[in-house]
Amino acid sequence: MAKKNTEIKEVKREGGSIFRKLSKNPALIVILVVVVLAAALLGTYAYIYAGRKVYAYVKGTPIYNYEMSNEIVNQAEKNNVNLNSIGTDPKGAFVRYTLTNFAKRAVISRRLYYLMGIKDGFKCTKSDLDKALYEFRKNNTAGSDTPEKDFENELSIRGIGEKELKKILAEEVIANKEKDKITEKITITPEEVEKYYKEWSYAYTNDNKEDPQKVFKEKYDTIKNDALAMKKQDFLRKYTNKLIEDNKKDIVIDNRYKKFMRWVYKSLFNLAVPDQFKPGTV
Repeated sequence: MAKKNTEIKEVKREGGSIFRKLSKNPALIVILVVVVLAAALLGTYAYIYAGRKVYAYVKGTPIYNYEMSNEIVNQAEKNNVNLNSIGTDPKGAFVRYTLTNFAKRAVISRRLYYLMGIKDGFKCTKSDLDKALYEFRKNNTAGSDTPEKDFENELSIRGIGEKELKKILAEEVIANKEKDKITEKITITPEEVEKYYKEWSYAYTNDNKEDPQKVFKEKYDTIKNDALAMKKQDFLRKYTNKLIEDNKKDIVIDNRYKKFMRWVYKSLFNLAVPDQFKPGTV
């Protein structure tokens, strides 16, 4: 017990000694305060600056810029647009704007479906992820003599690494499971199949070079499945638009870095805020 009391007294003496030294040397106090303030300011700015990586928040969850860059490539492929050929003229600017808008709605809707899927208990298993990764590789490196190099190049074009790709694919798996749940009760009638075939028969008859009725009978199951898939896509398109509209209040296309920069421009310098720091719209 005596030893413990002695140790406590020693600590108190050491603490007192430090404060006595500081009180006798005001310059030391100033330096200490400056160091603490500088560390706090640097830490705060680092936290704010890190926010630039976020593109938007959906129901409080961050969507990162790399998710947008990846989706812009997806949208370019879907719309047969060569990103390298987009110019800086007004036409090129409009193409970029359109692709960005498509990508924005795609990443926002995917996150909404993902969150719904998580709530419904859906998961992305290792098998699910392996399959999704295999399909991605196949679609982007099929027939290549250097598949690994082409895979890396593809990731570079999208502005992501393999870790980010897996995160995106895992989210897509769960989102798609939710979409399947939403559309599982949709069916199609024989009349709808016939109507679909009349509109799209050229795709099954090599531009009507074959007998349409014969092809219809021979490929009926394929045509029916395709017609059902299109019906589900049409349903999901409308459902997605309503889903985004209903959740607008929980979608924020902004981040703490842009908010800070708006404050700097407006409050500190009384200047107009550049477009790059303004919040986006859904």
